[in-house]
Amino acid sequence: MSIDTAWNTAYNSLNGVSGLLKIAKAWKGITAVLSPENLELLPIKGSQQELMDHILVLRNAKWEKPIVEWYLDAVLDHVSKTYGARFDVWTQEFKRQEDNQDNLSEWVFQSYSDVVNSLYNSFKLYERPLLILQASPEILATFTRQYQSRIQSLLPSTFNSISISFFRTAFKTFERLYRFQHRTGHSTAELFSPSLPLKGRALRKLSHAQLTGNDNTVMDLFVTGETVCGAEPMDRDDEDGDDEEVDIVDDEEQDEDLAKSAAVVEDLVARAQAFASLCAQMNALGLVTRTEEIFTEILYGEIEDKVRRGCRGKFVGEPPILGRALRWVRGVVLAWLSLVICQEGAGDMSEKWARFLQWKARLEYHLYKTFADLRIMELFDIIVDFPDTQNAVDDLKECMTKTDQKQQLLETLRHALQRRLLHPGADTSDILQQYIACIKGLRILDPSRVILEHVTHPIRSYLRTREDTIRCIVTSLVDDGDELLEDLVGEPIQLADDDVEDFNDDNWVPDPVDAGPNYKSTSKRSADIISMLVNIYDTKDVFIKEFQILLADRLLAVSDYDTEREIRNLELLKLRFGENSFHTCEVMIKDIADSKRIDSYVHKDKDFPADAPLHSIVLSKLFWPNFRMEEMQLPEPFQNWLSDYEKSFEVLKPARKLNWLSHLGTVKLELELQDRTLEFSVSPVHASIIHCFEENGTLTIDEIAEKLKMPPAQVKRRIGYWVSQGVLKEDGKDKYVLLETAEAAATARSEFIPITYN
Repeated sequence: MSIDTAWNTAYNSLNGVSGLLKIAKAWKGITAVLSPENLELLPIKGSQQELMDHILVLRNAKWEKPIVEWYLDAVLDHVSKTYGARFDVWTQEFKRQEDNQDNLSEWVFQSYSDVVNSLYNSFKLYERPLLILQASPEILATFTRQYQSRIQSLLPSTFNSISISFFRTAFKTFERLYRFQHRTGHSTAELFSPSLPLKGRALRKLSHAQLTGNDNTVMDLFVTGETVCGAEPMDRDDEDGDDEEVDIVDDEEQDEDLAKSAAVVEDLVARAQAFASLCAQMNALGLVTRTEEIFTEILYGEIEDKVRRGCRGKFVGEPPILGRALRWVRGVVLAWLSLVICQEGAGDMSEKWARFLQWKARLEYHLYKTFADLRIMELFDIIVDFPDTQNAVDDLKECMTKTDQKQQLLETLRHALQRRLLHPGADTSDILQQYIACIKGLRILDPSRVILEHVTHPIRSYLRTREDTIRCIVTSLVDDGDELLEDLVGEPIQLADDDVEDFNDDNWVPDPVDAGPNYKSTSKRSADIISMLVNIYDTKDVFIKEFQILLADRLLAVSDYDTEREIRNLELLKLRFGENSFHTCEVMIKDIADSKRIDSYVHKDKDFPADAPLHSIVLSKLFWPNFRMEEMQLPEPFQNWLSDYEKSFEVLKPARKLNWLSHLGTVKLELELQDRTLEFSVSPVHASIIHCFEENGTLTIDEIAEKLKMPPAQVKRRIGYWVSQGVLKEDGKDKYVLLETAEAAATARSEFIPITYN
């Protein structure tokens, strides 16, 4: 087609010169009326029909697109001129207000609201001509995108800082209001859905049901659909308890202020409602997406601050805290967030609900992560106070099921143990107590025992290097009132070296995927405390031998031949270590029973002095441990009693001869001094030393050693006991005086000045 032909075709479609003039007139009329400066005058009285005629002319001439493009360009230019200057003024005012921190939040909230209101009103104003032009949905969407893009390109550099202050102020306001409404039995949802049939706790319980059940019939927590407000949702069980505290930080003063001032509450309600309306406008303007990173950081920070203030150091004897923290997130954080992102009229609501559920997952995960981080850092102290910290362990266990922090826990706890426990300054008994607490707490925290195995491995290795570990373990096993006594009733002990996988076992399960090379399947089946204590040495023999020594000491210290406690402990140990492991101990206990009969016979013998306060234990030498011998000669009265006792014994047992271990046993004595009488239960050596002062109140170490046929060094070591009891006083080098009066004794004790080293 030639140029002339094309021109003629176009010219004829416009009906010639008259058509061009008509189009030009329509264009001029529309651009004059729809100029952004004149939009506030729409609709113009008397010109409405004329405007519609102009639009019809352009539409018939297929000039609709050019006029729309012109209008969009004009609007964007007008926006740039109008708001560019206004944002500059806003920035300058913000910088001035930064110096006045007391009023900054108030100014930010008001100015931010004014700016958003203005932007939204302008948006609706600019949109009106497009509606008059009957623009297509595509054109309206294009206008919205371009308007949002231009606004965001004009936002000042201080917008993020202002937004942070705005959202933080709005959140604090809402939280205060929520706390007060919760305490008074009301629901904040009533403020935004006044026509709902449910009120107060019923409405709050419904909101909780929607959050836990992910019911997408609720688009946000405060604009609840009428269809879900019947009786059925209220029949659901609220596992968290409707009357439970929603917060984990007590702001009692703040709550009292709210309760005293109805005006304050009214102001908070007005602010919350204004914020809800403002969020709807921000959604329409695309500013919610623009500020998402900002309020995300704020919400994360609020969660972290709440956990830090409400949970740090609170684990001994405390009720479960995680559930309360989760209720706070759902009742405050998510409720506030629903105002921001779930407003009606700002897009597809089902998409917004899906987005809200994603937010819910993110925020709850952040709570679990933050809570777990805190409790992992405190885990050493939590274990020290276990089982008083059972609830804290349960909370951490729940967090660990939501977050992947097992490795973090392992490294943190092992480092804390190495730094605070596994060093020469810690008593072996304290290390054992922490080891036992680790077993109790970690097997609850991680039933797979992987954490338990990794954490306790260095403790076991360190305990093997301590000479008194076995003695401390055995002492703990047989002490009255010790918790380990309860654990003696159980299955026979299985050593780690006996671990052989039985793949035919119906209950067999493979090792966890994160089990390390030191992990043994036995730890899953034999994670009771006794087994793990024995497995420190991988053999039962050392424990049995140590128990024999401890039993010997205790049997020698029994009074009235009462071995009931020792028999009970022995029977419990036989359940765990086996019947044949304690034959020697059974003989030792039998010796005590036999000694009781022998002693009864001796005291009934007419040749034995009736007033002799001597009772003996006859030992079967081959079955008792080898005792450390000490050279000494008992005072004459003691020697006479032993001689008389031996004669009576030989009458009963002619074929046996007694070999006295005079340094063993217990002497109950009563010291009668000038102004006081003291009672003691001491060893024969201590009794012999104080007996030397019966005739002479002042003696030297050498004199005592000569009387008792003992080495002087041993005498000096033992005589210190009587000095500490205020019975003797050192008077010069190696010279001791009997303190007959209490005043002298008090003076003597005051002369001992403790020396401490920093």
